[in-house]
Amino acid sequence: ILNKQRAQVAYQLEMDGLPGATMYVVGQHGEGAVVVLLAAPDSVASYHIFVRVPRSQLKGEETPFSFRLTEVPTGPGTAQTTHSAVFRGPAQ
Repeated sequence: ILNKQRAQVAYQLEMDGLPGATMYVVGQHGEGAVVVLLAAPDSVASYHIFVRVPRSQLKGEETPFSFRLTEVPTGPGTAQTTHSAVFRGPAQ
């Protein structure tokens, strides 16, 4: 996460297209469908994120989904971006 601001910024990371999925961020406690990530002032923040999906929710070995990163708090002019990804699960 590239933060060009002179203050720390919080971002909310969500997933679309993976019902029942949860994320775990290395170095943070707990897991959930939404996680909050912080970026220090004028810096780049890197995170390792693992996604877990119940086997019953998978339709095949590959399931397309997307990550949505939104600046917190939200409002007019809030920064938001999406990134497409593929969840590769076990063979059915």
